[in-house]
Amino acid sequence: MSSNPMTDRLQIIQVLCQDVRASYATMAAVIGVSEQTAARRYQSLIRDSVLRCTATLDHRTLGQPEWILRITPSSAGTKLAETLARHPDMSWVSITAAEVVCLYQPQSTADNDLMLTDRIRSISLVDSLDARQVLRRFPLRTPWPDLTATLDAAARSRLDALADPTFAIDRRGDKPTRHPDELTTDDKRLIALLTRDPRAPYSTLARATNLTPARIAARITDLTHSGVLRFDLEVDERKIGLTTSAAIWAGVPLHRLEPAGHALGAISEVQYVCATTGPTGLFATIGARNPDHLYQVLTNDIARIEDLHPVDLRADLRMLKRGRT
Repeated sequence: MSSNPMTDRLQIIQVLCQDVRASYATMAAVIGVSEQTAARRYQSLIRDSVLRCTATLDHRTLGQPEWILRITPSSAGTKLAETLARHPDMSWVSITAAEVVCLYQPQSTADNDLMLTDRIRSISLVDSLDARQVLRRFPLRTPWPDLTATLDAAARSRLDALADPTFAIDRRGDKPTRHPDELTTDDKRLIALLTRDPRAPYSTLARATNLTPARIAARITDLTHSGVLRFDLEVDERKIGLTTSAAIWAGVPLHRLEPAGHALGAISEVQYVCATTGPTGLFATIGARNPDHLYQVLTNDIARIEDLHPVDLRADLRMLKRGRT
């Protein structure tokens, strides 16, 4: 049992990384504390805004595009970023020294066209817009470094045995698409409920939908495996010791795009990686403990990836938004 508050936090996060819907009983069994203690630690993470569990409908699997937007502000970058962060289709918004970077996930073709052709360009604070469509997202080894060090071998073994891999957030690569017509009315109702409470018990969801708990469990598993429904964690990295973050745009020959994307995703400090349109081809975000740690990631890990030529590295000054809120 740990007496270090940071370790206590990281242990809970480690469990949730492998199973966002892990019960308090599972957390307790893995960490070696009482169920009440596990619940208290989890609730403190929520109360202190360290993390938030999420469940979202992945519109890309239903045919909608996803974009990385690089926006150069004409003057007040913070004001522009705050304006963009208020839009529900902006999944995250960060500020670097020279630009605002956003992940834009439109819910419809009409929303997509209007946002990229009119809305953003009409904002007086925008000097230029570079929109790059996400072509493929690559799976991650783990979204935050050094988490495994918080659990000993026995605890990791218990976690592997108890966690449901369906809800592991390190399986966030692209999955087979399915047509929107395959989403039933029950599916849409279930997804809406999970969006509000991703950790709602099957029994609670069953009462709200008039379905059986077994049917609820089967549908959630099917929707998650198909990629339509995604469970995730939004973590304030600064509160778990990752004070330095950066975005990297890297060029790579087309025949190396797939292996390079997977190689980036295998680096524990890489938090998101995708292939995009545009002159570079790959985009990734990195979380590190400090500038020296970031330097080591660049020179020891990223530099070893064959044919990868980072062309632009931008340190994040501030993250305004994480996820659709």
